[in-house]
Amino acid sequence: MLRVQIGHAKEQKHAINCVHCREPIEFSLKLDQKNPSISFAVVDNCERIEPTEEATPYYVSSDIAVDSARLHDPLYFPSLQTMQYLMQHPNGRQMFRDAQRPNSQVVSEIWDDVQKIWRLQNSGKYAVANQLMAQFCARNGISEVVLREVLYWFNGGLFAIDKSIDREVVEIMRSNRDECLRFLNYYHFNLRPHHRRSLFEIYSRYFEAFSEFSQVLMYARIDVPLPDGFRVTSTKFSMVRRFYADAYEFFASFVAIYACLNNIKDGRRFDEFKNIGLSKYLTTDKAKRRDAFADNKLFLEASAEFDNDIRNASFHDWFFLLPDNETIEFRPGGTGVTQTVSYSQYLYRCTALFRQIVSLFSVTLRFDEVINSTSLVTSPTFQKTLRERTERHARLLSAAGLGSSSTRALHSERGAGGGGGGGQRQAENFIKALGRLHRQVQ
Repeated sequence: MLRVQIGHAKEQKHAINCVHCREPIEFSLKLDQKNPSISFAVVDNCERIEPTEEATPYYVSSDIAVDSARLHDPLYFPSLQTMQYLMQHPNGRQMFRDAQRPNSQVVSEIWDDVQKIWRLQNSGKYAVANQLMAQFCARNGISEVVLREVLYWFNGGLFAIDKSIDREVVEIMRSNRDECLRFLNYYHFNLRPHHRRSLFEIYSRYFEAFSEFSQVLMYARIDVPLPDGFRVTSTKFSMVRRFYADAYEFFASFVAIYACLNNIKDGRRFDEFKNIGLSKYLTTDKAKRRDAFADNKLFLEASAEFDNDIRNASFHDWFFLLPDNETIEFRPGGTGVTQTVSYSQYLYRCTALFRQIVSLFSVTLRFDEVINSTSLVTSPTFQKTLRERTERHARLLSAAGLGSSSTRALHSERGAGGGGGGGQRQAENFIKALGRLHRQVQ
């Protein structure tokens, strides 16, 4: 006898195990939120029958973890307990405010819009993307119609922005302007292109399996662990089995940003570590890359979910869900000592790792804001082309019998970002951009 908690999405998908034979059962609900109605559908390995007194009650929710001991209690109503818990928790009240916003939507529905805009931008369909983005921004009160602001707004709605990390990054950037400009140049042309492609894939995979992750998202959003003895009720392991490994692989590369910023904070060039250079760092053991900023408490805490054993076991295909449908058994590297983690904890840790990715992504979106405000970051290829064009024009002027003053004027005209007044104005814009960020994070 299914006792299904009605959620806020348009569709709920559930996967449970039969309480007798342990075979998987899948079913779904289609919900009309505007004209309240429910359509129940069997999906796999089950059929509807008339109620019987012998039926075992089974509570199922897409949004709430439950007390394992009361999973089959017909008088158990965990949604009431959850609401009371949220109202008593300082961060929990934010979720009620989210629900009261005008035109509020569930996260997965907002993602559908964001994903489409992001995908169209990636494929170069700017006209269509900009039209959809303008509608999206108007609907959600986003003042600047650019993808950077859409993504920053979405990230902040998904998880609270960590202001302490923002403040740390701004202070580092203000402490050494020239070195930070070198770093921004390197980031923009060497790290950003790959990171953005990978980020789109990680986000897409998370929301493809959102029916699983949504069961623990509430706890991850308010940054508290699952209560002891609690478990999720829907289990579709195949949807999430590789997520941690894939997210870990990306994050191990992504944390190079923290490492470079920490180098600047310690008074070194961004690409110089204590004993090695950046190119060597990027080839080191992924499990030890956080060691590069071990003395930075904020960066270390912002990357705390980083379990190489789970990554190795999943990557090497020694990662299995046991018949109890709640215990994952794994061996790091496929040959290490056998370990276990509950399915519920695994979902929570996947979401915690995703949250760290979202947080660092938001930091890099602010990099984009500074870059776009100053125009100080210029492609090395473009710089070379500009220099060759200037020299070619100078030769033509000389051949035409024009004086060196014209040549100097041409160099001056094209010299913005180098020395002179143009460079000075760009430097002033950089300081102003950092000032705006500083005020935003206070």
